[in-house]
Amino acid sequence: MLERITATIFLTILFPFFALISVSIYIFSGRPILFKHKRCGYKFDEFYVIKFRTMRPNKGPSLTGFQDKRITGIGKILRKLKLDELPQLANIIKGEMVFIGPRPESIDIVNNHKNYFTYLDTIKPGITDINSIIFKDESNLFKTIDTNKYVNE
Repeated sequence: MLERITATIFLTILFPFFALISVSIYIFSGRPILFKHKRCGYKFDEFYVIKFRTMRPNKGPSLTGFQDKRITGIGKILRKLKLDELPQLANIIKGEMVFIGPRPESIDIVNNHKNYFTYLDTIKPGITDINSIIFKDESNLFKTIDTNKYVNE
């Protein structure tokens, strides 16, 4: 309950900032402003995680890589500053997520590796987790990976 109240307060305070980001996305890359993707949550319930859209809509595979050409100019800034995650405050208000917890995973991945995701029986997914802090600049991580070698093996 405290998380929901806190998220509501943050959402209220940050509303002008949300409006500025929304207008920027609309001006520089059009509609839609928000992106939603079905994820697996607490007790394996499905829900839609909400983010600001940072990529061109419907343009290729769901996985992104280093310097992905589908990421818009404004999207690069939002991702770098992690501002694309702010709409997930609505997920907290709805009770689907918490501030700190494991990141929500794609339903397909959970279904294919259910033994690994047993923690979903006990904890809600979060906006941030320890991996988000350790790997806060994922572009640096992608620079060290040879994606062609990974795909070919």
